[in-house]
Amino acid sequence: MNNISQNALLAQAPGGMNLLWIGGLIVLIIIGLVVVMVMWNFIGLYIRALVSGARVSFADLIGMWLRKINGSAVVNARIQATRAGLNISQQEMESHILAGGNLMRVINSMIAAMKAGIDLTWQNGTAIDLAGRDIFEAIQTSVNPRVIEVP
Repeated sequence: MNNISQNALLAQAPGGMNLLWIGGLIVLIIIGLVVVMVMWNFIGLYIRALVSGARVSFADLIGMWLRKINGSAVVNARIQATRAGLNISQQEMESHILAGGNLMRVINSMIAAMKAGIDLTWQNGTAIDLAGRDIFEAIQTSVNPRVIEVP
């Protein structure tokens, strides 16, 4: 029996558990570096949104990145809309971008309409934009009508 226990000890590699721990540690470090690199891309947008009061989470920023949505455009539009007092959700903004609309044009038009006392809803503004009309020009024409002289 003594001979069997010596053979069992000889069959084990010295430091086998240490190699397993080191391998696991290397994998964890690589995963951690990937997470830090991904978060580093969004830290500026996150802080800008946080400071301005238009909260956007890291998960939302990563989701926009995965859906190929320009996160900077959404964050800037969200900041502008929040500062102007417009209640537009981030999902609505993302949907408009995915539909091929110009988000900043709609936000600027809604702000101009609000200041001019014109009732323009998000649904109407995005519908006009997606129809190919220049919504900002339409708002300006409503505020300052064009006079067309006919001979």
